[in-house]
Amino acid sequence: MVGLMEAAKRIRGRFAWTLAVLVCALWLWAPCAGRAQSTSEAEKKKEDAGPAKTVKAEDAGQAKAVKTEDEGPAKTVKTYETTNGTQTYSRIEERERKKTADGETVTERVRMKGSDGDDRVLLEREIHTKNLPDGTIERETVLKNPDGNGGMQPIEITREKIRPEKSGSTVQREVEKPDLNGGWHTVQRESERTTGTEASKQTTKEVQQPTVNGDWKPVVRELHWDTKTPDGQTTRTVTQAPDAHGNLTDYEVHTEKTGKGPDGETREVTITRRNSGDTDAPNPVLVEHTVTQEHRTPAGDVISHTTTESDLVNGGAARNLESAHPEIVEEKNSVETKGKDGTTKTTTTVSRRGSAAPDLHPSHKIVEEKDASGHIRQVYIPSQ
Repeated sequence: MVGLMEAAKRIRGRFAWTLAVLVCALWLWAPCAGRAQSTSEAEKKKEDAGPAKTVKAEDAGQAKAVKTEDEGPAKTVKTYETTNGTQTYSRIEERERKKTADGETVTERVRMKGSDGDDRVLLEREIHTKNLPDGTIERETVLKNPDGNGGMQPIEITREKIRPEKSGSTVQREVEKPDLNGGWHTVQRESERTTGTEASKQTTKEVQQPTVNGDWKPVVRELHWDTKTPDGQTTRTVTQAPDAHGNLTDYEVHTEKTGKGPDGETREVTITRRNSGDTDAPNPVLVEHTVTQEHRTPAGDVISHTTTESDLVNGGAARNLESAHPEIVEEKNSVETKGKDGTTKTTTTVSRRGSAAPDLHPSHKIVEEKDASGHIRQVYIPSQ
């Protein structure tokens, strides 16, 4: 599991903490994690994989690319209770922010109840930020794991410099890990440059790792475009990785479009990926093409219809051998109703296609209830 969290950190940098927490939750909840198709980021916000009760404080707020101060509250605590059959798992996320003379220090922890009932720390991350007079931001992130003796030990240090520019910003980042001699050595370097305006922005990111000869070689390159108009937003991300010949070529292309209408919006997500069976194959694999149409009724209800088609089944684990072209692998219908007392109820029915059941068939239903204070209760109902 730790390997998965570290891999997530390599690819997503600053967002690895959120990904690591999600990995922990899914690891504990394997029976409910089987999905027939990877769902788009826009849809993941509306669906959980099973019954859960969430009690959380006010969200801490996410800083932008170049921001000298964190906008979140000084301390937040989120408690999640997940019921799987007769067992209930609890997870606590803590975040504490303290101001310093030239910046701030943020400490984030993930706790889980042990067999003896104590809230032991599973992960800890310290973020030290320093704001320099010229606008440069220096940040050091220390990731810690339990040492087996009741304490926490550093397992990774990330140092980065964020320099503002007239048309954007640049980021230089280095990742260090402990070596066998008790010291630290650099295992990865990252460079990131953002140009443009809020309406049209481009970001180029490159990740380098050392070779056996000690040289540094690019292993991942990511190109991202973000365009905003009054009618909607379009984002496109191209991830390049080494092919069979060792050259950086397109591995994955992720495009997301959002359009606004008079009574709702339309979202379209398309993900294509290099054919892992033959890297020289001219045609990539369609991982996901998801279209969501959403509209509001005069009564204020929100009704959405989502279809996902793909070349893959079983959450992308296997090719769809029943067809030579993409087919619909998931269909969702949701109705969101708001009560006069501030409560919100969302009912989502899901149908899926799998390798064992090649026809689209009812899979499950999710009923989510959210009260005025923000507490969420989710019920997962499998289809008969």
